[in-house]
Amino acid sequence: MEEEKSHIILFPFLAHGHINPFVSLASLLHHRNSNLTITFVSTPRHIQSVSSLPFSSSIRFHSLPFSPESHGLPPNTESLADLQLSQFVTFFYATRSLQPAFDISFHPLPLMPLLMAPK
Repeated sequence: MEEEKSHIILFPFLAHGHINPFVSLASLLHHRNSNLTITFVSTPRHIQSVSSLPFSSSIRFHSLPFSPESHGLPPNTESLADLQLSQFVTFFYATRSLQPAFDISFHPLPLMPLLMAPK
């Protein structure tokens, strides 16, 4: 009987300073245990920027739909770097809209040994 791979989901906060450390963590985790399946979760623009980097085939990328315009933010706003300081709180609340798509995407997974996301 084949052993089921452990699955780790990495979901960094939507700020450029959070993305690179999570990319490094994904690589480190894979090198420490190549039996892991690692899924890097973010918005389309962030996934596009990191998925072009050389990664192992066991590192997957999953994009969650995000519509900043629905929250009164400028179009294509997927990071704090895209905003003025006065828009940060609105952006924080807007990121909550990612939860339903995340739940739908990862609900069928068997027990998740580890879920990493900054608060």
